[in-house]
Amino acid sequence: MTDAPFTREDVVMLQDPADEALNLRRDISSFTYLKEMRDEATAAAAATPASANIRADPGTQALFKQVRCLPSWAREQAAHRGPTL
Repeated sequence: MTDAPFTREDVVMLQDPADEALNLRRDISSFTYLKEMRDEATAAAAATPASANIRADPGTQALFKQVRCLPSWAREQAAHRGPTL
């Protein structure tokens, strides 16, 4: 302890809604570990084929198996034709 006068710089600011720089540092979306987690989740989702998220009954599974066995030209032709009623 000294006889130095107390100044505003001596105060540790935990919250100050008016201080934009402090608010940016405390913004949860800018935390590095959260950014890394979001990036990893996005990469994992991009690496997972959409068909991995389809739950199919045995009949649908058999249909998917038949479609996978078709030659590529037949799959493209069926995709352009669309569903039939």
